[in-house]
Amino acid sequence: MAKYAILHTCGHEVTHQIYGKNRDWQVGRLEGEQCWDCEKAERAAAAAAATDEAGLVALGGSEKQVAWANQIRLELLEKVDERIAAINDTFEERKDKFSADKVAEAAKKLAVMNEAGERIRRKESAKWWIENRDRHVDAVINQEIKNIK
Repeated sequence: MAKYAILHTCGHEVTHQIYGKNRDWQVGRLEGEQCWDCEKAERAAAAAAATDEAGLVALGGSEKQVAWANQIRLELLEKVDERIAAINDTFEERKDKFSADKVAEAAKKLAVMNEAGERIRRKESAKWWIENRDRHVDAVINQEIKNIK
């Protein structure tokens, strides 16, 4: 075990504790990267820019929560949008095979699901996004559908 002062590409010098036999390789790899603080700041800025570009509401919470939640929100919303689009596409493909009553019933359920997607998109609490980061996309959508009813 040894400590090395690494000058990162961002210009910051950080002391790293490096283990193992490949220390030279690890030192070289770390020297070719930004420090962790700069990496986090860059990710947070990219997520904030993408959030603004997507027209999403501003999140409430601490600065750290908002930065983290913006990243989580972008990933989760992408999954929610993909899931709802897939269900809508399946409905459109198969609606000719069912009676008018079944189609009307399915259309109502799809409307509720689309509303759930919009409600998820409008969530303003950074805490909510962080707490739901590990939930499956279907569970998030179903919970919001329950909240609607």
